[in-house]
Amino acid sequence: MLPILRGFSQIGFQNNSVSGLLILCAIAVNSWLMLLMAILAVVIAYYIAYHIGQKLGAEPSDLEAGLYGYNAALLGIALVNSVPLSAWLLFLLPLGATFTVGLMLVFRKILRLPAYSCPFILSAWILLWLALLLAGESVSELHSGEVVYEELNLLNAVLNGVGQVSFQPSPMSGVLVLLALAVGSLPKAGWALLASVCSVIFAYVLGLDSTLINTGFFSFNAILAVLVVVDRMQCQFWSLLAIVLLMAGVTVLLSAGLMKLGLIAFTTPFVLSTYLLGSITRWRLG
Repeated sequence: MLPILRGFSQIGFQNNSVSGLLILCAIAVNSWLMLLMAILAVVIAYYIAYHIGQKLGAEPSDLEAGLYGYNAALLGIALVNSVPLSAWLLFLLPLGATFTVGLMLVFRKILRLPAYSCPFILSAWILLWLALLLAGESVSELHSGEVVYEELNLLNAVLNGVGQVSFQPSPMSGVLVLLALAVGSLPKAGWALLASVCSVIFAYVLGLDSTLINTGFFSFNAILAVLVVVDRMQCQFWSLLAIVLLMAGVTVLLSAGLMKLGLIAFTTPFVLSTYLLGSITRWRLG
């Protein structure tokens, strides 16, 4: 049970069961269906990793830390958001969970790079393509919906951005995710909140759609990037602040750019910006 909870905590790059439980609650307050699909995906991924992955080189310590669970959890949520509830969804879920385990093994044992959420992104793209091919259904973008233009609501936008770390555009989910981060590290929670504020302001200044800004669409990638940066870079306050501003700007631009191209970005802006910063600063990626 604890590895399952840690799998959910790893969504926010935490490694403790309390954070995982809080993130489960953040999903539950917004959608019980997403919660059930996410739990099912993590259980399947853990089973595959434990019984097959270890034979292929998966480290027991990685299993205990939940590293083979969080990508499956994100995938379960994304599938519920993007594919109509049907037999196809129940077919795609275990297939996708297995994909995430295999891709995590590739990153850790062959590429020797931090996977971050790459297994989720690649699996989601493959499965959404399969959903179109097999079911002929229209697959909607994860954050899409009926466009209703509205004024910027700074508080909701900031909290929704934190909630979107678990793909939950809900202020209550945002509060629970923030608590999950604070359990692991209070400074990390503070930097995450600041990253969300900066992203909202930056997107608004650029004149991007206020409706999307309010949902946290332009914020969560910056939060994820900052959580990684705070872990890997030992900097003074002002240096970290500059990096937070940089990551907020880069991820907002990447999110807007990918949306213009008609691509489902998921957490791609976070991954790209983090790899880029890692290459520039030459921190150890592995």
